[in-house]
Amino acid sequence: MRPTLVVLGTVVILFALQHGLAGVVLTVIVLFFTYRFMVRARAFVGTVGGRRIVVRTEGGHGTKLAAHHESGHIAVTRAVGGRVLCAHIYPDGSGVTYLKLPANTSAIDRIAVDVAGEVAAGSNEGCESDQTYMRAVLNRLPAHEREAARDAGYARARGVLGGFWSDGGAQDAAATLLRDGRL
Repeated sequence: MRPTLVVLGTVVILFALQHGLAGVVLTVIVLFFTYRFMVRARAFVGTVGGRRIVVRTEGGHGTKLAAHHESGHIAVTRAVGGRVLCAHIYPDGSGVTYLKLPANTSAIDRIAVDVAGEVAAGSNEGCESDQTYMRAVLNRLPAHEREAARDAGYARARGVLGGFWSDGGAQDAAATLLRDGRL
């Protein structure tokens, strides 16, 4: 169960104990709209002022895969001139990386950041939100440019993460995430 739902449920119970049925009804209505707003806001967190600030990995596939996935986002973000604010992996195999990209980041570099988790982990498990971000970038391009931009984004991510002499720091980031759960 998500921590947000636990908090909301606790608030409803505490309010009910103090204010009776009318208080519960009012609290449930307010919390319903608050939670709906939070869910919608979370969907739009991906871009603010042309800068991506969060990428998520869905859980269910283990911390090792999540660490490699998030480390891919970290390495490619740094390679394209972005800044990693922090990253976390969780015991359920989910993860999140908070980052900032310059406003003038090209579509190809944005796509590279989006697909970097998939490329680094060698799997597209848990990449639904990353794919959604990539499609949003592609949909802003003319239709005849989309396939080439997608392929170039994957190539850029592979170039950063699959270099012979360097992996862009992805292995070090993955080791830190596995050891500490955060970066």
